[in-house]
Amino acid sequence: MFCEESVATYRLYCFSDLTGRVTAAEEIEAPSDEEAIVASRALGMTVKCELWHRDRLMAVLEPDDVGQ
Repeated sequence: MFCEESVATYRLYCFSDLTGRVTAAEEIEAPSDEEAIVASRALGMTVKCELWHRDRLMAVLEPDDVGQ
């Protein structure tokens, strides 16, 4: 029997260093919270970002987190 892996949609919000306001938002689809965090880091953001799944804050990513 074929079993399809379910994915969730996460939102990555990136903030301006100058104003602290959201300057970009990306949708990320991943099968788990951990994979969503890995995918977010792989985008190579150069500013502070927050990864959310619905109303849950999953991670705060600093520019130093890129590639980890």
